[in-house]
Amino acid sequence: MAEFSSTLTTFAATGTSCSLLAAVRQHGWSLRHADLKSDKEVVIAAVGHAGLALQYASKALRADKEVVLAAVRQNGRALLYADPELRKDKEVVLAAVRRKWRALEYADANIRRDKAVVIQAVKKHGLLLRDVAFHKNDDKDVVLAAVRESGLALQYASDVLRADKDVVLAAVRRDADALDYVPDHLKRDKDVVLAALHRGLRLDRSRTPPAASKKSSARRRASPPYSECGGPPPPGSGASTPPALLPSDCAAPRLPAVRDTL
Repeated sequence: MAEFSSTLTTFAATGTSCSLLAAVRQHGWSLRHADLKSDKEVVIAAVGHAGLALQYASKALRADKEVVLAAVRQNGRALLYADPELRKDKEVVLAAVRRKWRALEYADANIRRDKAVVIQAVKKHGLLLRDVAFHKNDDKDVVLAAVRESGLALQYASDVLRADKDVVLAAVRRDADALDYVPDHLKRDKDVVLAALHRGLRLDRSRTPPAASKKSSARRRASPPYSECGGPPPPGSGASTPPALLPSDCAAPRLPAVRDTL
């Protein structure tokens, strides 16, 4: 690396800008060794290869929108090194979030409340609705974008939207386990039940095997074992009775409650 740094210094000293640009385009991180951190063309070439190299650019260039856009389009987390004023810029923040949803945490607090920015973020990671829920969980457009990416994001929606059929259908079409967060009256809705069955909910009330949905399995709520409802679990299930779609009375037959809704 020392040899490479010496080469960059030589390029800068001899004015061989074409060679220097070629170097930083291939090794963006080499910007930290270059003497041209205030050269816009060099910096854009560097961050175009390694967005986080923005941290080595001059203060003036970290406040240059063109440079910052080039950086966040390569790596959304480069927003962390942008001038604070640009972390308030909607175009810059949207570009960063499109590339990396975690970039939202580096944006200015006010822009994090912008609906377009939030929608872009939850489209990338639906469960982010948990963190924006205090001001956006009652916005149907935001919640729909979230549950379409992760059905389990339904748990972070407002009570009103968890009872909204459009939202519930979008959620269970993405993940049948979203039924755990659906109001009872919609658990008996024919369209909702059919959507859940199509997504993988089995008529014996057991979920899709854990291997098919590790994230869903990890978030399931605890429920009473089959033995408490009058018998052991089916052979090889090793599971407890899922709460969704079950009658409140454990002694009631399992299937009729579902079939009667079809």
